[in-house]
Amino acid sequence: MMGSSAGQEEAANDSFFRQINTGSTTRVEESNPENDVLSKPEILSVLAKFFSSKDFVVDSYQFEKYPNPTSLSFGGEHLKLMITATDARQGNTGSTPSDKKTYTFFVKKLPPAPDPSFPPTMTQAFLKETELYSKVFVDFAEAQNPQSWKHWYPECYLTRPGEIMVLEDLLQSGYYRVARRDCLSKEQLLATMRALAAFHAASITLEEKMKETLLEAYEHIKLETDFICYPRTVFLETAIKSQLKLVEQLPGYSPVEMEMIKEQLPNLLRRIPTMAKASTKYRNVFIHGDLFPSNILFRDTNNNQLEATLVDYQMVRYAPPAMDLMMLLHLNQTKAFRIKEMQMMMQTYYNMFSEELTKNDICIQKVLPLKDFLESCREFTEWSTLQTVLYIQLHLLPDDIIEKYLSTPELYQKNMMVDGSQMVTEAFTKDPLYNTRMTEAMNDLIKTCIKLV
Repeated sequence: MMGSSAGQEEAANDSFFRQINTGSTTRVEESNPENDVLSKPEILSVLAKFFSSKDFVVDSYQFEKYPNPTSLSFGGEHLKLMITATDARQGNTGSTPSDKKTYTFFVKKLPPAPDPSFPPTMTQAFLKETELYSKVFVDFAEAQNPQSWKHWYPECYLTRPGEIMVLEDLLQSGYYRVARRDCLSKEQLLATMRALAAFHAASITLEEKMKETLLEAYEHIKLETDFICYPRTVFLETAIKSQLKLVEQLPGYSPVEMEMIKEQLPNLLRRIPTMAKASTKYRNVFIHGDLFPSNILFRDTNNNQLEATLVDYQMVRYAPPAMDLMMLLHLNQTKAFRIKEMQMMMQTYYNMFSEELTKNDICIQKVLPLKDFLESCREFTEWSTLQTVLYIQLHLLPDDIIEKYLSTPELYQKNMMVDGSQMVTEAFTKDPLYNTRMTEAMNDLIKTCIKLV
């Protein structure tokens, strides 16, 4: 019976892989070795969700390596899925082969093991992201007022828990990325803040309806995946070694001050895991936690308003909204910009957050009064300055340095997990942009966090 049932299922699946009105079986392309990433039933499931219908005929499908725009990728292996099919909806039974179209999707999967750029802790992060797409974001959407629901993440068409995600290909939908070493413009920051406000408000809305926290509702999801080996993760300790070498390059500090900086800096950076925990003082939400330009895509809408969509949810954690906002503004703009615009940005985000909550009849004053929000922003300034130094140290490396120091498994192992001080020192010495941004970030950290008396 088992064999018969399996055979019937295979036959049913194959029936979708036939050309309309011919009855002849269509060959699925086998030339690409990546084509075993998804099974035939999974391919059908992807397209059925895309069309919201099973009225289609698949001709072929194939995978390609997705171009990596950032030169750095720590979240998994990226592929492009292209399905050639005929849409048979609305009585289109007379469709011909000329009606076939190719539909493109973004596929994110665990890389082949062993991969030193994807340690075991990242496997947990990948599992968390599949759970967010398959369960949490679905619950978020169902809890919202459908008339006002704002989509701030790509559409998800299929997940295999902890293994694979098939998502909307945002670049095919008119979105674009900012170059990875550029700052975001004021307009781009505001668009990102609108997406964050919707994301954060969705957390509050669901909690209010469930009458429990998201930590309680999703206790099976391991949220803290960035600092699993707390307090001495390999990446953090390697980054501290590199930072101590970079600090030595800073001008303007006396020998005594430099010794004080080098003495205090390691333990300051080791506080990051503790600071990342849920607050007992302020209202918590699911925050993105990884707001570098490569994880934010933009699109111009019909009403000429810039729209942002957030991707890569592997660093999501449960914390106050201010942690995301402060990280966004510190990672993606200069000190001069923050001095001029910070007060306006905080108030604007708060207004956006309030608007999103109001759509679901929630009063922001009962959730997060303005006074508490502004206080939380001040408190998380230290977190943001510490994180910014670590992020910029790696993510602003120029392409030639990445090629020289991170292009093979052996080089990656050495410079990311043992000692990358030579790598970052060379970038600091040779690349003006890296020098400028790192110098500003380190001086900001010293001014904010270190006592020089």
